[in-house]
Amino acid sequence: MWSAYDAPSVDTMKRPSLGTILGATALVVAVGSSGLPADAASLITGKQVKDQSLTGKDIKNGSITAANLAPGAVTSGPAGAKGDKGDIGPAGTALAYAYVNADGTLQASRTKGVGWSFKPGDTGGSYCLGGIAQPPHNVSLTLAGGYQVTGKVLLFPPVSWCPAGTQIEVDVNVDSVDFMVTIN
Repeated sequence: MWSAYDAPSVDTMKRPSLGTILGATALVVAVGSSGLPADAASLITGKQVKDQSLTGKDIKNGSITAANLAPGAVTSGPAGAKGDKGDIGPAGTALAYAYVNADGTLQASRTKGVGWSFKPGDTGGSYCLGGIAQPPHNVSLTLAGGYQVTGKVLLFPPVSWCPAGTQIEVDVNVDSVDFMVTIN
């Protein structure tokens, strides 16, 4: 070990040779560029990877999606157990509703708050409804059977073939069709 008194001065130190400098530079360039991941990606191809040699640890999470895999490679497991039955929901807000058969009669199990329905004789697709406790303000009409027909609803029709006391007249452009009305 040198003391402060006998240490070589900068003037007496030997300078590196040109060969040493070039060798060190070549070593830095060789080590600094060949080990980068970007170079590995451009040097290794799928043909060079042995089948069955890659595992899940070799693949970055999230880098492969179902679209990258062969059809049928991603499958779902068996269905789970059926869940518990849910609570009964709150009562609807409709004042009344009715399922009216094509002949003008009401289906009692699908009707609430509508007292009667009537289909006048030679009126085609006209129906009359009444016996609704509260005055209707809004009526929604849904035709059964997937018919692509039009319908109109008249509240308190002024003059019609419906009997006195009719509160709603329904006219559809088919002679006979079942329908559902919801009344608010």
